[in-house]
Parts: sequence; C-alpha cells; structure tokens
Amino acid sequence: MSTFLSDHPKVKIIETATDRMVDIVGEGFDLAIRGHTGQLQDSNLVQRPLARAPWYLFAGPEYLERVSQPEQPEELASHSIIALVSKGAQQWQLQGPDKRVVVVPIDPRFQSNSLISLKEAACANIGVAALPGYVCQAELRVGALRQILPEWMAADARITALIPYRTGLLPAVRTLVDYLAVVMPKVTAFDRS
Repeated sequence: MSTFLSDHPKVKIIETATDRMVDIVGEGFDLAIRGHTGQLQDSNLVQRPLARAPWYLFAGPEYLERVSQPEQPEELASHSIIALVSKGAQQWQLQGPDKRVVVVPIDPRFQSNSLISLKEAACANIGVAALPGYVCQAELRVGALRQILPEWMAADARITALIPYRTGLLPAVRTLVDYLAVVMPKVTAFDRS
C-alpha cells in the first residue's frame, strides 16, 4: 500500500484488518481483499482474482533437531502443532505431488488468528506450522525456519478482491485493484530455493 499511496498522492485509504466475515455492502466498504481456500460464496459482489498463496509446513531448526523430521504426513500426529484458530474439526488436509490428499488430525499446542504470531511461534521452535509460503521467505533465507514435507501443500489458498458494485466504481478503487492484480502475484510467489 505504501508504494501505491506514494504513486497516487491524492488517494486516501482506510484499512481495516479482521478475520471475521465482513458485510462489505452493509458496512460501507468500497473494496475487500479476502484470502480463502475453495470458492467464495456466490453473491452480488464483483470478484477479481489477485493471486495464489499456497500454504506449506514450516518449523524452526532447533525444534527439528529435538524431534525427528517427518518424512510422511501421518507422522505429524506425534508433533507439536501451531495452527490457526478453527471452529471446525482440527485437521490439516495435505495435498501431495500426485494430488493425493491425506487428512491429518491435529491437536494444536498453540493457536492464533494471526499469521505473524503463528510464524513467530514456529521461529521460536514451538512446533510445526502451516503458513503461506510467501510469509516465510525471509525466515527461510536466514535459517530461522525450515520447510518440512516440501512436496505437500497444506492449502491451495487464493487472494481475491471483492467489490460491492459493477457500475459507479470509484476511479481510485479501480486503480488500486488493477495495481494489486499486477503486484500481488509477485508478492505471493514462493521461491523454494
């Protein structure tokens, strides 16, 4: 957003970050950016895909030295787990390179709705976390995190812009969405090297 605002000095943005499902129209938002797996609910909102953001499994190096590094998804049952707060079943559905899906029941040691907190817990060697790959790039480069089971994806997430109307779109909103459609794929690209 900083770069966008620098390039567009007359634009003003009010950002609200939340993990609750916002009524975009009812609450008067011009735009929502949602991370999600699967399809979003069919609605009157205009949906514009922005980027893929696949999730993988990560753990701190000291944690992996204390316990055996898992070679198969089923081995995660004996590991300390760091996970998003979930109202549903506590499980990870991991997809392998052959599109095979393995459901792994989990009993998280630490849960949060903050990706930053989950990443910090993994860096602090608390256990294994499922996180978007792009969120962990810097920590992987400096060795604060290691990717485990690299052939397995924890979630095939997407980032989508939701706009409450088809006509009458403010030029600044249209410009921002167009900008995000170009920038987001670069930001969320995950370099495994």
